[in-house]
Amino acid sequence: MSHQDPTEVLLSKAKMKILVTLARTGRLNITRLVKATSLNHATVERHLRELLEAGIIIEERTGRLRFLELNTSNPIARCLILLYQGEGGAKTNDGRYFE
Repeated sequence: MSHQDPTEVLLSKAKMKILVTLARTGRLNITRLVKATSLNHATVERHLRELLEAGIIIEERTGRLRFLELNTSNPIARCLILLYQGEGGAKTNDGRYFE
């Protein structure tokens, strides 16, 4: 996926469901993301792998837990955050507000 046009992400309903969920909620572990999207675990895993490769999301591991969030340095992720959080509440991954 990293070699494809980044807008290809927008054509996948499952990827968009994952991205919109992360834009609205912020950081989630994979179990909560599966529940929030109503997608099966294998589908979420596959799409997360592609989104990670594309640099649209980032992953942080804490013990056995994997936390995922939108990568605020990625233009697609920034647009989704602004669309779904609203300009007043959009923050970068380090907690600062977008400029």
